[in-house]
Amino acid sequence: MGRHIRAKERELQKSLKKNPNLALRLLSWHTLCYFRDVMPGSKHGGFQEGFTLTESLVAVGIILVLGVVVLPSVGKVLNIRGDVTCLSNLRQIGLGILQYTEENNGVLPGPLQAMQFPWWSGAGPNGGDPTQLASYLQPYLALKKTRTKWDGTDVFVCPAYKSVKKGVGDSPAYALNIRVPMGEELTERPPFGYPCAIYPNTFKTNATMWPLRMVELPEIRGTNGSPAQASTWLMMDADQQNERFKNEPADLRSLPPYKVHRTHRNALFFDFHVARIDFGSDSQP
Repeated sequence: MGRHIRAKERELQKSLKKNPNLALRLLSWHTLCYFRDVMPGSKHGGFQEGFTLTESLVAVGIILVLGVVVLPSVGKVLNIRGDVTCLSNLRQIGLGILQYTEENNGVLPGPLQAMQFPWWSGAGPNGGDPTQLASYLQPYLALKKTRTKWDGTDVFVCPAYKSVKKGVGDSPAYALNIRVPMGEELTERPPFGYPCAIYPNTFKTNATMWPLRMVELPEIRGTNGSPAQASTWLMMDADQQNERFKNEPADLRSLPPYKVHRTHRNALFFDFHVARIDFGSDSQP
């Protein structure tokens, strides 16, 4: 075969001197011979068709190892993203509360119940449920009215909550602190008031309790009686493991069964900063 090709080349080269147009034919011949020699099954060499079993197993092993290394990192990135969004939600809610108090003589919104659902509808302030914070903050946070209970208003829904609940659902994503020790007597008061006419058993009275004024917040105390406005949570993630919610008039079975951020809860505090509360910190006032 090699002698035949070389002879053909010499013949074409002689012809090329007489007819330059044969250059294209010569190039075509070289190209044809090259691809013929490297085609699978050629007697003159070439590549093998497909992979061997060993090569396939090695490739699969590499993919599995990369999956083991990469997937946990992807999960951590998603958790961090959800954590940041949750803290941003709480920060926006805090700013909305401050804007509300500026336009309402320094009085906090309310009376409110502890459990804050991620939806609002019906009759009340701004067309929402009067026991829900979203109804009072709607003008300040530009919340979109939910068509159904399963739509959810983004600011009042933590991404981690959505992940655990597989959507929004008919349960609260955040909860308010309704029992705060105040003054030297450490008298427990609901900072946002409480709709006792609707839920009389919580504070054992039918008389509505009204919200505090902003100027009263420095009276918040810790369990030892020291000022605790900056260390007392105002709002945090809701879940079944939080002992503070067990006496609230809500079906706790509808809450996420565990902390949606696994190792901590995110919270808005009464000085309106946001931070995380780690395990074992539920005893904070």
